[in-house]
Amino acid sequence: MQSLNYMKVDSLNKLNFPTEHTQIPFEILTGEENLRYRIYLNHIDDKIYNEIRERIINNRPMFPLYFGSAPFSCYIEYIDEYNYELKASDEYETITTAINAEKVAKIDIGSIGGTLVKERMTRNFGGKDESLRRLVLIFMRKKVIP
Repeated sequence: MQSLNYMKVDSLNKLNFPTEHTQIPFEILTGEENLRYRIYLNHIDDKIYNEIRERIINNRPMFPLYFGSAPFSCYIEYIDEYNYELKASDEYETITTAINAEKVAKIDIGSIGGTLVKERMTRNFGGKDESLRRLVLIFMRKKVIP
């Protein structure tokens, strides 16, 4: 984990003549090959969903894609589309992806073959209400055997 010094700008004048800075934690993930992420997408509005889907299939995003910072550009590759069925259950379900912590009533810790991680993620950059801007996710980190 590194720290970057960003200019603290709260007026146009400070953009040209900064007087303060703020330190931001910064982490870079690397690998021998390109890093790959699988992203699952859904939208309640079919029209919006279909537009996003077509943009992904044709590799024509509305804005340039990047991971967090402009120098870290990325690209998308359409893999497939899967149907799913939303189920309510009183029984324990296996977690195979990150899920919204608000949707979890209880977890059987004894059946987990790894570490359960709870992490906050920004989901809306425009709102002022902090509770609407943050999402708490739960996911499992598998045990690594050396």
